[in-house]
Parts: sequence; structure tokens; C-alpha cells
Amino acid sequence: MPDTFCSSCGAKVELAISDVCPNCGEKVKPSSAPAAGAPAPAVASGKNPILAAILSFVIPGLGQVYNGQIVKGIVIFVAFIIGIFLVVIPGVIVWLYGIYDAYTTAQKGG
Repeated sequence: MPDTFCSSCGAKVELAISDVCPNCGEKVKPSSAPAAGAPAPAVASGKNPILAAILSFVIPGLGQVYNGQIVKGIVIFVAFIIGIFLVVIPGVIVWLYGIYDAYTTAQKGG
């Protein structure tokens, strides 16, 4: 069976499973290529990578919470606080990792 893609978001849809796009919920008609100009599926989550990175810059772990990864955000925040109190360098490293992770997670679709 040829690949089928959503005409709204460009995501690949398995018609054997469902005729509704798992990313955007649109009903899908069989096609052999993604719609012209359709965004990459990673962007379909609606999460803004720049905003996620800025939130993690302001408060470490907040970008992860924005991406829906609440436990991960709390862990990053606690690790940042512990790192700052123990030694400044580990805290800064955790902070920078949080910014990077928030950005890449939002870019992948959360």
C-alpha cells in the first residue's frame, strides 16, 4: 500500500489503522505524497521551540513544563537549585541543558 499523508499537516497516516490524522485529527483521503507546502510533522504539536527555550532560560525546567514534560521540568529545576548551592558550574550546566532540551523537545513535537 502506498504511503498516505495528511493534507493539513503532512504527517504520515496508516490507513489500515485509521483514516484520521493522529497529529491534527483531520480526515485523510488516500494520497501518495505530502501536501505541497505542508509543515513538517514535528511542528504540528503547536509548541514553539523559541518560547520553550526562553521559558527555560528564565526559570530552568519551565520549558519542559510548557512542552508537557512536568516531571522532567521539576527534575531539571531541582537539579539546577542543588547545582547552584553545591557548585555554580554544575548548576549552570543543568540550566543550559534545560534550555537546549526544551528547544529540541518542542521542535520534535513534545
